[in-house]
Amino acid sequence: MAAARETRAAGERSLLVGAGVGVVGIGMYIPFSLVFFHHVTGLSFALAGVVMTVTALALVRLERRLPAEAVHAEPPVVAATEGARTQPRTPAQAPARAQALAA
Repeated sequence: MAAARETRAAGERSLLVGAGVGVVGIGMYIPFSLVFFHHVTGLSFALAGVVMTVTALALVRLERRLPAEAVHAEPPVVAATEGARTQPRTPAQAPARAQALAA
C-alpha cells in the first residue's frame, strides 16, 4: 500500500527553523543576563536571580494594570503643518490625505 504523504505549506520548514532559533536565543538570554548582572553589580548569583525575578514579576503586574493603548502604543504621529491633521496611518489613507492638504 502506498503511504499517504502529508502536504506541506510553503515556508513551513523556515517557520520551524525560525521558531527553533528563537527558543535557543531565549534559552541563552536568561542565563547570560544573570551572569552579566552578577558581574556588573557584584551580587551573588542567588541574589541577582531574585532581583531579576522580582523585576520581571513587577513588570508583568504593571502591564496588566495599564490600558492596552499604553502598553502597545503606536509611535507618536508627526503633526502636519496645521497641527490637528496627522499623517496617514495606512497606504489606503494616503490619497485622502493628499486631497485634504491640497484643499
